Amino acid sequence: GTVSEGVWEALVIDGKTCSITRYSGNGKAVKIPDTVGGFTVTGIAEKFFFDHKEMVSVTIPSSVSQIGPSAFAQCSALQNVVLPDELKTISESLFNWCGNLKEIRLPAQLEKIAGYSFQGCSSLSAVDIPDSVVEIGNAAFDSCGSLKTVSLPKQLKRIENDLFSYSVIETIMIPDGVESIGICAFSTCTELKSVVIPSSVRFIGEGAFESDDNLRKVYYTGTKKEWQEIYIEAQNDALLNAKIQFEYSPVSIEDAEITGIKDMTFTGKRITQSPVVTLDQKVLVADI
Repeated sequence: GTVSEGVWEALVIDGKTCSITRYSGNGKAVKIPDTVGGFTVTGIAEKFFFDHKEMVSVTIPSSVSQIGPSAFAQCSALQNVVLPDELKTISESLFNWCGNLKEIRLPAQLEKIAGYSFQGCSSLSAVDIPDSVVEIGNAAFDSCGSLKTVSLPKQLKRIENDLFSYSVIETIMIPDGVESIGICAFSTCTELKSVVIPSSVRFIGEGAFESDDNLRKVYYTGTKKEWQEIYIEAQNDALLNAKIQFEYSPVSIEDAEITGIKDMTFTGKRITQSPVVTLDQKVLVADI
């Protein structure tokens, strides 16, 4: 059955929980309630706020563990979202074409980002994907025209098709363990200057780096022989024409509580092996 309270209507799932199915308000700052009609809200229905033009911010209660596909798609005014810590999946097309979404903090225990989930979020400038994520779907960050900085999770095995196409990422470090880079995964990333590719990669799809005209350097962790054994499909001239450094070893500063770096720590030091320095998964130095 259904229950309602104020501007909210929900479908009862069992004797204690419900999934909200209708909102009749028009507020700009929306706070989804913890309960509706005495039932704990644990879900948000598919396309729940689809094409809602007024909403600027939304807060989702910690009790919510499931959010349906396209629940916030095409919410053109949406700028800020507070996601529940227990959320394990970002569903398909969840924030698709939310052109004013400027930032998103992904839950620390997130496991999956489904396809097209942030496609067309043209104001999104940075994404920190937690290491708990094991799967990111097709075109999840496609056409994010302001996306400049992204960190990929360590457990990722595949870079799916169109994943970051038409972004302005300047450098990307593909995690060790990734086996394939999909079709058009980084196509038309016109600001991409360098990429780190691990020796675990065995396949690079058609047009994965197509039209990446500023790509100058590829840092490959394997040998030249291993690189030559990668199956690289057509329309990857930008990748193949870049300067390739083989047997590259990334430098990371991790597993320590670092609160600062003193003045002139690296001044005068010649860094010859690693052009990319990362601190807690964030790229500090993209080039030398």
